[in-house]
Amino acid sequence: MKIAILGGTGEFGEGLAIRWSRAHEVIIGSRFKEKAEKEAKEYVIKAASAYLEEMKGNITGMENSEAASTADVIVLTIPAQYLYSFLEGLKEKINREAIIISPVVPIAKKDLKFIYDPSIIRQGATSAAEEIAKILQTDKVIAALHTIPAKKLADPYHRLNYDVPFCTDNKNIIDKFIKLIKDLSIHLNPLYVGGLDLANLIESLTLTILNISINSKIWNLSIKFVE
Repeated sequence: MKIAILGGTGEFGEGLAIRWSRAHEVIIGSRFKEKAEKEAKEYVIKAASAYLEEMKGNITGMENSEAASTADVIVLTIPAQYLYSFLEGLKEKINREAIIISPVVPIAKKDLKFIYDPSIIRQGATSAAEEIAKILQTDKVIAALHTIPAKKLADPYHRLNYDVPFCTDNKNIIDKFIKLIKDLSIHLNPLYVGGLDLANLIESLTLTILNISINSKIWNLSIKFVE
């Protein structure tokens, strides 16, 4: 499968690219093709060193619009405040059949604490995932991956043993999504929460984790539900 990570030159995008390259063709998207190509070459070295002969895929770099037009899966690793303008400028280029994965969290800081604020995307927004679906006019949006710590994701030797709550309105793409999550780490456990009208619940989990980290001085936390 061809996976484009748009805005994928940060630590979170790096982790996704390295881990998925074991089995997939990964494209790093950036505003600047040269930057994407440079990062992709570095990621390939890290992936090849970690996975050796297990690495069956590859990592390349492209400009965002080129990456979005050819991908089967698109992951948006864009800060929420830039999401609207980014997608408005890109929506005509995006493959209409692509699955769109959104780990985007609308975060604002107020009085030394993090709060959930979808209005930073645009006034009246209720969640990042719902806005993506509206702008791109697609039902193939999945809200997920918000609670996986970027630092641990980017370490291919670290065992990711977390739950991954996700939301989507299109149940026909769930099996493909679960396979993608298992390709990141066999120990990750995808949990279906419901439609995108519930995406605000899982997006805001990130804020809970951030506030715990700041006030309890415990870093790189994730979540796991227990019976």
